[in-house]
Amino acid sequence: MADPLTAETDLAAAQSDFRLFRDILEDAHPALTEYISTDRKNFLFDSVYKTIDKKLSVRELYKKLAFLINETGCSHTFTSLPTAITDTLYNRKLFFPFPAILLNNELYINADDELPHGTKILSVNGIPISRILDSLMLYNPVEGFHRETQRYATAGDFGFDYYVHFGVPKKFELLLKDTSGKIETQLFDPVTLDELTTRKDSRYYYDATDVIYSFSINEETGYALLRLTDFEIGSSNQQAAFESFLKNSFELLSKKKEIRHLIIDLRENTGGDLYNCFLLHSYLAKNPFPEYKRVFSRVRKISYEDYLSVATDFADIGKINTRLKREFLARSPYGYYIPDSLIDSWEPDPLRFTGSTYIITNHKVASAASYFILLTKNNGTARVIGTETCGGGYSGNGFRMLEYQLPASGIRFNFPYAKMIYSYNERKTGRGLIPDYAVPDTYSSFIKNEDCQLLYINDSLILKNK
Repeated sequence: MADPLTAETDLAAAQSDFRLFRDILEDAHPALTEYISTDRKNFLFDSVYKTIDKKLSVRELYKKLAFLINETGCSHTFTSLPTAITDTLYNRKLFFPFPAILLNNELYINADDELPHGTKILSVNGIPISRILDSLMLYNPVEGFHRETQRYATAGDFGFDYYVHFGVPKKFELLLKDTSGKIETQLFDPVTLDELTTRKDSRYYYDATDVIYSFSINEETGYALLRLTDFEIGSSNQQAAFESFLKNSFELLSKKKEIRHLIIDLRENTGGDLYNCFLLHSYLAKNPFPEYKRVFSRVRKISYEDYLSVATDFADIGKINTRLKREFLARSPYGYYIPDSLIDSWEPDPLRFTGSTYIITNHKVASAASYFILLTKNNGTARVIGTETCGGGYSGNGFRMLEYQLPASGIRFNFPYAKMIYSYNERKTGRGLIPDYAVPDTYSSFIKNEDCQLLYINDSLILKNK
């Protein structure tokens, strides 16, 4: 079946798309050189442009743009395939056939379809898995510098990312190690995106996100568990319901004096509305806290509006422009800032929880979720268990994303109109939030379908300190 990413863009059009891509980013991206120098940025863009010396396939141009975005170190900046191509993919047999999961830097099948879960994938079409994952990391940018977190993310998107980067083989030749230790090679046909999605929906091991928030109390061990997989709640009615949920949960905790431990499970939470980050933290904070240290934008009006994607809500663009003019008043050589006088502060809620708090993280935690962890950890009210986050410990974003579309190739790219420096004077390490207790999933916990982070908190922290 034909691969739509092999469609070609002629030389002049590819060069024009690239120049426009660079112009938009350099004009409007709020923090293009937060983690790389201007000289390094210019060197990378100039070098990649020189490689566009003939007509290119959509795949080849897409890989070049994705590489550059990954180098900037902004987890909110990413590329997307042209809509016209994405819409044709669902019924084409182009994709790696198995959901996968990374455990101890080894890739395993995470479903029970043609092969059982726990089957280790050693290589694909003669390329070792480690090399493949290194190649695919660029499609999962993180805040700051490149790190292992990206390998975990691309393992979860392995089928799609493999297609984007390597194309479609006639067969997938897999070198496998089964659960008994036997190593053999097997051949498999590509599957459609619909089939791969169905298989991912029936994965053996994953953190479900269909229920955004929940709260429960374990009377036996004396802890409460608050699960929150998203800070983007939705409509005003849903937001009101969420605020009532938090108030009721912490009111109940305030009455149950015997419950001295609160576990907040943020796994899979990629962020959302900053307001909800601050709201939740107010139920844990010891002292008043500002929303952030600084917010800045390169522009005071959204530029290159003619190249915003067709999916753009221009009413939202109007609201963004109004906010830029009303709030981003302080000017410097690096852009426009919100003055300190316009940065709100929060008070601790009267119902705030004063017991021990534990936060569970994983590689998907980003943006407002990673900022919530930083606020709570640095306020001295929580310990963090799990793995390093995608989101950073110094800066992030909680502002509306802009999506542009390049006219010749149709490739889209997104970035935020503003950048936020967190309210604590953290060093710019280029890393994510590092847990106090590193507790990654293991092959054993995977096979047993155990929640090893929750078990660790319960067995090693709560029961130990009861």
